[in-house]
Amino acid sequence: MSRLIFLVLAVGIGACSPTAQPVNYYKSHPAILEKRLTECVAQFEQSKDCINAKTAYLEVHHLPIE
Repeated sequence: MSRLIFLVLAVGIGACSPTAQPVNYYKSHPAILEKRLTECVAQFEQSKDCINAKTAYLEVHHLPIE
């Protein structure tokens, strides 16, 4: 029974997670970068995709990466 619950939760969480775009993608698409970064900040999201968007922003603006 516990395996079934775990499986349902894992599938549910996986279905909601978008594929993370690479840093170079965001660097090549500034409008999408701005939109995604705004979403990440508004939702306090720390997904791989948001980390990549933040990294791209910092690299584009020649800011130190934390």
